[in-house]
Amino acid sequence: MSGYFYDVITIFNREKKHFLKNKASVFMGVTQPFLWFLLLGYGMNGFIGKMGNTQSLMNTKDYITFIMPGIMAMTAMTGGLFGGAGIVNDISKGYVNKLLSAPIYGKSVVSGKILFSIVQTILQILIIFVLSLIFGVRYKFSVETLGVFVLLFLFSGLMSAIGMIVAIKFKTHQAVYAFLGTLNVPILFTSNAFFPRETMPVVMKGISWINPLSYVVDGQRELLLNINGDLILDFAVLFVEALIIYILSVSAFVKEYNRQ
Repeated sequence: MSGYFYDVITIFNREKKHFLKNKASVFMGVTQPFLWFLLLGYGMNGFIGKMGNTQSLMNTKDYITFIMPGIMAMTAMTGGLFGGAGIVNDISKGYVNKLLSAPIYGKSVVSGKILFSIVQTILQILIIFVLSLIFGVRYKFSVETLGVFVLLFLFSGLMSAIGMIVAIKFKTHQAVYAFLGTLNVPILFTSNAFFPRETMPVVMKGISWINPLSYVVDGQRELLLNINGDLILDFAVLFVEALIIYILSVSAFVKEYNRQ
């Protein structure tokens, strides 16, 4: 088992070196969270504020406070999906086959890439978190606040595993990124990330109850904004879904490359 974890760290370090060498990736990794915050958070705050008193509906003092957990969760979603799908580069270049010719656990390829995708995404979320404090968002801080990053870790891992499954099945950049770009939209807008569930049409409201994005957003609002909810349910749903999708991603990889 120690050999397996060594292989995971080896893959993780390979992904880190590859990322740091790509100046464009580093630049976008830093600026993208700022753009999400500026356009969706700070920009929409003024617009929503002109619509009247929304505090009773959102349970927060302003829209930017309400939407911050949604922006962080959305960053975890997009970062996870496209981070996991990054394996398509190695598939197209034949790197995966070369890698598996070495005495390495096949499962460690999946785990190492997902782990790096999670760490990269969490760093982006930390940028957004700091920006929100600078622009006046005030959270309820305690030891429990760390639970926010556990939720985001689970959700980012879940999305990374989905991205990897898509990459393994489709294998080409065009097909993978077209599919993920399409998948982004229904996940995002059938959740309660940007608008309260109470304002949604009946069908969308029903879908929001099974959408994992809704649970990571709810959990953050409970921990950061002291909004009542079922925190145990949020963690349980995300943990179970993340575990199931991770197992499916490993299974897809093992089946494709016939390597345990």
